[in-house]
Amino acid sequence: MDHTINARSLLCWKDCSQRNKEKRCIKRGEIIKGILCLFAALLFVASCGGGGGEGNSSIPNNDSVMDADGDGIADAMDNCPSISNPDQRDDDQDGIGDTCDALIDSDGDGIADATDNCPSISNPDQRDDDQDGIGRACDTSDNLPPTADAGLDQTVDEHTEVLLSGSGTDPNGTISSYSWVQTEGRTVVLSGAGTQNANFTSPYVEQKETLVFQLTVTDDEGARAADTIEITVNNSDPLKPTPLREPKFVFGDELSEEDKQNFKEDAYLAMRYIRDETDIVLNMDLTYYAFLDRENFIAAYLEFHEMDFQVTVGPGFGDEAGVRERLQEIKDISGYEEWGTFEGPAIFIYGERFIYERPHRLLVIAHEHFHAIQTFGVGDPDGIRHIGPEWLVEGSARYVEGLTLEHAGLLDLSAAIAAEMARARKFTRSLQSLETTEAFFALPSVADGYTLGALAAGFLAHNYGGLYALTRYYRSIEPGTTWEEAFENTFGISINEFYREFGQYRSENFPPSPSPSVEQHQSEGFPPLPY
Repeated sequence: MDHTINARSLLCWKDCSQRNKEKRCIKRGEIIKGILCLFAALLFVASCGGGGGEGNSSIPNNDSVMDADGDGIADAMDNCPSISNPDQRDDDQDGIGDTCDALIDSDGDGIADATDNCPSISNPDQRDDDQDGIGRACDTSDNLPPTADAGLDQTVDEHTEVLLSGSGTDPNGTISSYSWVQTEGRTVVLSGAGTQNANFTSPYVEQKETLVFQLTVTDDEGARAADTIEITVNNSDPLKPTPLREPKFVFGDELSEEDKQNFKEDAYLAMRYIRDETDIVLNMDLTYYAFLDRENFIAAYLEFHEMDFQVTVGPGFGDEAGVRERLQEIKDISGYEEWGTFEGPAIFIYGERFIYERPHRLLVIAHEHFHAIQTFGVGDPDGIRHIGPEWLVEGSARYVEGLTLEHAGLLDLSAAIAAEMARARKFTRSLQSLETTEAFFALPSVADGYTLGALAAGFLAHNYGGLYALTRYYRSIEPGTTWEEAFENTFGISINEFYREFGQYRSENFPPSPSPSVEQHQSEGFPPLPY
């Protein structure tokens, strides 16, 4: 139906049936009609944004007036045209209204971006350990540190076992490792330093001393925390053995921290055992040198006086005489003339076997430490070895090896003695023939001398006063006293009488027999000695 109102009907609403009136009405209507048409034209131009060559023919854009969500904001201007949001709020200034933002979930974790604390990475748990508003999935620093507890301070007596029982907690993970180190006080050997519970034997002290230990815990993301504990050690018995004089350690750069710690632990074990069994400690500074690299060993040894003191070397380097010859060659070729100042006994240890293999490492430390006691621990500050027959010097040191290894639970001493006896059967030389250093080290197999000497030293200790008597013998050698006199004064038997007794013991238990070949010897299950 056409609803258009005729302008004439609108204007000429009166009955103009009369001819004269009709004429007047039409004329008046035409005038008014013209005015209204002009007014309508002006309105149309205004609604189209003004006149112009093309303005009169343009069609209005409906988008400028469409408002799909009915919030009073035209769709073209609405930052959320599908949902009513008359306030047009857009907190993150991304051009999308907050009302529409709430529907977007970029990482697909079920949490809308508008409220997701990590909108780029799926984290449905919204974990935020440090409560900084950034989810842990997006926050690389979002790890709460652990806490460490080294335990309550303790007061203990000297020479007692002390347990360090620590703990650690992690509020947002787990503790992955524990580490104990001593930070103050007389150095002790820590066992289990890389575990939650470490232990050590408290040292002998002349007066009350405090030891401080630090526990460090590390969580599963590498964060650390530390705590300390103080252990006060009382001088509970002044009659107990003299405190050990702490040695120095010099290691080659090629040794790892674990290698160094293992070496130190065995050095303290050997020193404590010998001290506890003999009541003898060195009264001079002792330095242990340990190397894997041969050239480093030689370079370090060249810094010392050329002296008559035992040097321990690893397999493949040669015996002591060979070492000295090699060192002299180096000295002559290099023109090296100045020797370093000698400040006390030094023990040089070289070779992988004596660093990596614990039984060999402990035996060589005990052996050389006993040598240091023989020379420097018995009133001979110059370390000049006028201390008796070489078989007893080396044999007693080897006997101490066995005692120390048995003490550490690394050796069945009875079985070892039986093996030494079987080995000694192939050696036909007499004990008396091994009195001098030259004769001892001139043997085709120096190991034979060590074997026979160890059996003789063990026989002597077993029948005439034990390990204490062996060390007391070295104490009794004074200026003006021969070693033969000191031997009889200490053991109550002359050296010749001892030779006869030991000869009888030898003939009954391991009489000399033709020497087997090296292959036969090793096929019997006896490993080669490290000397």
